[in-house]
Amino acid sequence: MRIAIFSTHPTFVTHLESELEIAQNYLNLGYEVDFYICNDRSLKCCDNVLSVSLSKNEDYSKSSESVCNFCISRQANGFKLLEGNFNVFPLITKNQIDKEYCFDDIYLQNVKKFKELYYDDVYDIGWSLLSSFITYTRIPFIQLLQNSEVIKKLYSESIKVYESAKEILQTTRYDKVYLFNTRLSYTRGLFRLAQNLDIPTYVHERGSDVDKYEVYINNNPHNITFFYEEVNRYWRSSIGVKKYFIGKLFFKRKMNGFGGSWKSYTTNFIKGSLPDSFNPNNENITLFTSSEDEFQSIDKTWNNPFFENQLKGIEYLCEEISKKKNKNLFIRVHPNSIDLDSQYLENMFSFSQYKNVHVIPPDSSVNSYDLIFNSSKIISFGTTLTMEAIYWGKPVVLLANSFFNKFKGPIIPSNFDEIKQLCFEKKLTKPSKYDSLKVGYYLSVFGLKYKYYKPIDYKSGYFKGVNLSTGEVMPIKESFLRHKINLIKGFLFRIYIRVKVCFF
Repeated sequence: MRIAIFSTHPTFVTHLESELEIAQNYLNLGYEVDFYICNDRSLKCCDNVLSVSLSKNEDYSKSSESVCNFCISRQANGFKLLEGNFNVFPLITKNQIDKEYCFDDIYLQNVKKFKELYYDDVYDIGWSLLSSFITYTRIPFIQLLQNSEVIKKLYSESIKVYESAKEILQTTRYDKVYLFNTRLSYTRGLFRLAQNLDIPTYVHERGSDVDKYEVYINNNPHNITFFYEEVNRYWRSSIGVKKYFIGKLFFKRKMNGFGGSWKSYTTNFIKGSLPDSFNPNNENITLFTSSEDEFQSIDKTWNNPFFENQLKGIEYLCEEISKKKNKNLFIRVHPNSIDLDSQYLENMFSFSQYKNVHVIPPDSSVNSYDLIFNSSKIISFGTTLTMEAIYWGKPVVLLANSFFNKFKGPIIPSNFDEIKQLCFEKKLTKPSKYDSLKVGYYLSVFGLKYKYYKPIDYKSGYFKGVNLSTGEVMPIKESFLRHKINLIKGFLFRIYIRVKVCFF
């Protein structure tokens, strides 16, 4: 059996380590493993450099040297540790090195038009370029014309990767192809290509906690239907009552700051804290926003069924509640939004000008769980708090496509009249928490346990005892028993020395 690993994002800590883990497991079985990596700075514009240059707001060329050195170093450190025969090939073929690919500037008119940009009829490259760009800038609504130079470069380089991979996969027979994520620039193209060539495709991402990674077979982590099916598959495969306790524990741990394989956003919360404007004599409704940049550029299945975007939806709700008496809407801005584009946050904060509306900033210590417990209902745009609120017994009105659309619990309106009634007029009944337990169980256990990678946290660790980013060797800890034995040996040795001094 022959395996291909397209290692496109080596600077993304834990993901290169996952690829090395996967490779070593196959090498142990005697399989052939081929890595495809960047040909020593051959990509003039790539996600690894782009993520740094855009986040730091610096020129691409300034970031390029240091990021490329870091990228090459991490891969070299990792390959030295693999045991077995494997091959390393260039990601860009000779036929593609000097090629340039361009697109019609008409696609830069607006984001809707840009999403129509396809290559080779199967590669939805417009979506994937937006995904990379929005992820690294944290600007949900990017100005395409202002960033046209970088976008055009990334487009050309993504096509190079796609065409090189086509050449490789059409001339070399692989039983499996491994990729990272599939949401970003060229990984989306690699995924679509492998699908089109009917090659079994395995997509790796983080697992339920830092000790795990997950592999999605012929699918991607952002498929709403697949998520629903996976949650139910995990639930059915677990026999007995233990899964109920694990599902419950997930929500209790989340409330107490457990972040899983990602950063926890609750560490800043103060237990028992509510906004000063929270009046228990009124009906209080809480709206939890999602990180809009995360879901603006996945694919059309994530398009909001009611509003152009989350901001438009919140504006509509603010206008409606401003007409009500003795009702308050508290907008809890997602803590992950703190690094979003300043203009976007200003637009969010401007909603506080509406009557009966109170905006809670992303860095506020107001406790989201106290908001849930003290609100009559919850309005959600897709955050995980959707299912958390349902677990804690609060009715939730879901106003966006999300991972939770297909589960029982969230109330999904069918039109604008229902939105008004469900959010501000009707008294909603307590939801069933059964499906929330399924979600809690899945988010607690999904993934494969690392064997060779030992994480420190969600963004650092040691592969086979070596930190690939720094070359540092993991310190070896004494076992408890060995530590005690060494203490006793040291004590006896000191006695021996004293006796020797006294009598000899």
